[in-house]
This record gives sequence, C-alpha cells and structure tokens, in this order.
Amino acid sequence: MTLQEPLVVVTDSESDSMEIETREAAESGIRVVRFNCTTEDEVIDAAANADVVLVDLAPITERVIAGL
Repeated sequence: MTLQEPLVVVTDSESDSMEIETREAAESGIRVVRFNCTTEDEVIDAAANADVVLVDLAPITERVIAGL
C-alpha cells in the first residue's frame, strides 16, 4: 500500500507567491495547492480532499464545514 502525501489547500492568499512555503512543504513530503476561492462552493470544491485548509479571506461558514 502506498501512502499519499498530505495535501494542504490554501483557499486564498493576498501574497504574490507561496514559492518558499510550497518548496519547504515539498521537502517534507507535503503537497500545497493554492486557490483563489471567493465563494462557499469554491471552498468546498477546493478543500474536498484536503488534510489541512489554510484560509485568508475565503468564507468558512457552517455550510462549508458541513460540506467538507
């Protein structure tokens, strides 16, 4: 059985780049994927398979939590 690398989803970020964070995470076997979510549906879709969700301004509502 092969274990999948943990997935960190960044729902949105005002930073221009996450290159350093992504590289450092990759060195530890962690995959980071960045999105530009602005709606509940976008957050639910983006974070559906995430092990960790990092949020800046995207909406995290009861509906989003229930949808994850």
